[in-house]
Amino acid sequence: MAALLFHSDTLAHLPPLLINLGLLWLFGRTLLPGRKPLITALAEQARGPLKPPVRHYTRQVTKAWTLFIALLGVETLLLSLWASPELWALFAYGLNYLIIILFFLAEYGFRRIWLADLEHPSFRQYLRFLGQTDWRGIARR
Repeated sequence: MAALLFHSDTLAHLPPLLINLGLLWLFGRTLLPGRKPLITALAEQARGPLKPPVRHYTRQVTKAWTLFIALLGVETLLLSLWASPELWALFAYGLNYLIIILFFLAEYGFRRIWLADLEHPSFRQYLRFLGQTDWRGIARR
């Protein structure tokens, strides 16, 4: 068993799986009872107290990200077990990150439509906010 775990192919497959597990933990644990959903905490840091519809939306988006990351993790695991090394690497180190960016952009666009009555920052301002966010404080919640 130890030989299998420390085989070079197995070790090469661990980083993408561990990244997915880490992100799943980061998002998913904030959905537990008594916790503040991750996207809700971000929105409160940006906007202050949230109105109930915005609070509901941010909880749903946290759930969507959690499910999305779980699916990416399953996809990465299945590809690592049954796909060729080239196909696995294409997804694990390339296409999955593109898919994450597309999901991020789609949610940003959807939010501007779904919460049209709110003032929204430009995409550049939004990225700047995310870059300046105290992620350690958010992650501790």
